[in-house]
Amino acid sequence: MTPNPNPHPHSKPHPHPHPHQAKEQKEQMAMETLEELLAWLHTVHGGVGGGCACGIFDATNTTRARRAKVVARCARERPRVKLLFVESLCDDDELLMHNYRMKLANDDYKGAADQQAALDDFLERVRQYEKVYCLLQ
Repeated sequence: MTPNPNPHPHSKPHPHPHPHQAKEQKEQMAMETLEELLAWLHTVHGGVGGGCACGIFDATNTTRARRAKVVARCARERPRVKLLFVESLCDDDELLMHNYRMKLANDDYKGAADQQAALDDFLERVRQYEKVYCLLQ
C-alpha cells in the first residue's frame, strides 16, 4: 500500500507500507526524546544530584518492552535518576468522551472540517493502543 496522498492530518491514513519500519521509527523517536530529557536533567540545579529536578517523559509506554527499555536506559545514568511510571485508568465514559473531544483541538485535528470524522479517527487510535496496552505490574 502507498501512503495516503491526502495532506490533512485528520484524514485516515492508509496502512504504512512497512509497519515494522514505522514501529522502529516510533521507538527511535521515543528514545531520542528520553535522551533529551536526561540531558536536560543534567542542566538544572547544577545537574542530577545537585538539587531537586523532575522531568516528565510523556510517551506512549504501552508495552512492557518499551517500559523495560526506559528502565534500562535510566539505570545507566550517573548520578542515579529515580524513575516512576504513572498509570491512570478510567472507565467513566462521559469523562473519556469529554477528554477525547478536547483532543480535537490538538494539532492532529485542529481545523478539521468534519469534527465527527476527526473524533472517529481518534477513537480508532485509542482502540489500537488498547490492543497492545499492558497494565503496570
